[in-house]
Amino acid sequence: PENKRLALRSKEEGNTAYKANDYATALQHYNKSHEQDPTDVVVLNNIAAVHIALKEYAKAVEVCDKALVVALD
Repeated sequence: PENKRLALRSKEEGNTAYKANDYATALQHYNKSHEQDPTDVVVLNNIAAVHIALKEYAKAVEVCDKALVVALD
């Protein structure tokens, strides 16, 4: 479907930003991807990775917990 295609593009843009250490931009793209496809656990893991890179550990744990719920559904 269209939303999954858009989500993949947003995720790829997030990956590019993450590799460039542009974590704020990566987070924007990953959040957009998650909105477009809330079933993609990898995107949630990527969001958690950004929070870890920013030393926002509590937020990372929160997102990982959310990823577990999505993965088990």
